Amino acid sequence: MIASRRVVGWGTAVAVLATLRLVLALTQPRFEPPAPLLDFDPSRVDRVRIARGEQAVELVRKGEGWVVASAGDLPAHAGVGALIERLAGWRRERVAGETPRDEWGVGPDRGKRVTLRAGDAVLGELLVGQVTGIEPEDVREVGYALDTDQLGLFVRLPSEDRVYVVTDFVTRELEPDPRRWFAPPVPVEPGQITRLRRGGPEGFDLRAGPFRFANDPTPVDPRRAGSLLGWIPRLRVVGPAEPAQLEGALELVFDVGVQPSAIRLAQRDGRAFLQVGERCLEVEPLPASRLFEGTRSSLIRRRLLLQEPRDVTRLEVVQGSRRAAFGRVRGAWVDEAGAEVEADLDAVIRSLGEVQVEWGEPAVGQTGEATVRVFDAQGQGATLWLLDTGPEGRERIALSGASLVARVQGRPLAEALRTLLGE
Repeated sequence: MIASRRVVGWGTAVAVLATLRLVLALTQPRFEPPAPLLDFDPSRVDRVRIARGEQAVELVRKGEGWVVASAGDLPAHAGVGALIERLAGWRRERVAGETPRDEWGVGPDRGKRVTLRAGDAVLGELLVGQVTGIEPEDVREVGYALDTDQLGLFVRLPSEDRVYVVTDFVTRELEPDPRRWFAPPVPVEPGQITRLRRGGPEGFDLRAGPFRFANDPTPVDPRRAGSLLGWIPRLRVVGPAEPAQLEGALELVFDVGVQPSAIRLAQRDGRAFLQVGERCLEVEPLPASRLFEGTRSSLIRRRLLLQEPRDVTRLEVVQGSRRAAFGRVRGAWVDEAGAEVEADLDAVIRSLGEVQVEWGEPAVGQTGEATVRVFDAQGQGATLWLLDTGPEGRERIALSGASLVARVQGRPLAEALRTLLGE
């Protein structure tokens, strides 16, 4: 009897709760997310046009990628798809005003008109204006601090007067400039290039990991070699070019892994031209000029010590039976006993780094009367071996990682040893 009463009680409570839930669902307003500015399926878009006044750029889907149709169908980078997805996410959530203002830049003459098409059908069109939230007077009053919650863009539909602010910060992507959309002509990373070859009198065969010349013992400056490889992926397209512009071009062959690729470069009248495969392009002149300047002589190591003083954390010195070691602790140099060193060891490192070298006979079999070893925070080091004094007051020094003996004017390493050993 008691159990049946409990069952009835629980049943009544459940019924009351269900009734309350139904009443709340019917009386409380449901949250509806703001409607999108443009209601379209991003996967259907196969043509994007960005225009302002007489300037316009047209991007067209071709196969799995995109091309800049308004600039000779040159390949476009992957940002086209990302832009379409961002536009699909813009919503009617912040109303700026019921009618456009001139300073908002959403008029048909000042605004950037973005048109999305699927074939001949227009899926959506927007007028994009100025950035909001960084008005000069307002920013000055708060000490030039930006309130990122207020940042956005004024936008409206051409068929409506109401202006919205979208909480996005797309600016460069919406400029009608085809150069912002060209894909990199050589899409590689510097670290992927394992070999670079250049022909002619100043030619070389440069290998990476570590940097060295093939069949040539002359040491390579790793910073200059790394910088040279870094200019290849930094080539940027300006527009299409005629094949005649590549007449007499310099050819560079580089390997990504074991796969060779070739590019041709030409310079004339302050402009630069590139051929990749069958495609001829005009490119920005700076990266091209740096690749032209990459000759064998420019890549040879010319400095005795490559490390900068700020990078060195430990020094070790051996001369005969005498030894000394120094470490950098909280910016100061100390000896092995922990006592601060009076000598300016940074000045010693700096002076060795300023010494220019020439390359002489092979270093194989050479033995040194003294050594200086230099280490950085990652434990990477360099060793200098002082050999017999050369003629006419010149030192002969063997370097770790080099297969030739460096010749230098004067006795800079001997002087450094005297300072490091407290003489």
